[in-house]
Amino acid sequence: MACGGAGLCLRTLAKGLFEGPARRDGLRGAFKSMEPNGVRLHAVLEALDPEAASRLASGDQVRAERAL
Repeated sequence: MACGGAGLCLRTLAKGLFEGPARRDGLRGAFKSMEPNGVRLHAVLEALDPEAASRLASGDQVRAERAL
């Protein structure tokens, strides 16, 4: 028996919550080719968005990539 918030859960499983942006593999490849520890990527983020860069560790490649 489905009741309460089950309808939202089922709809989310079937259709997703929202339509996000398409993957940009070329951009992701460019990020991956930067220094492995992410310091350079963090520097790029710091130049473009200092507030976001201040919240991230300098070696956090995944979050820096996501922020860019």
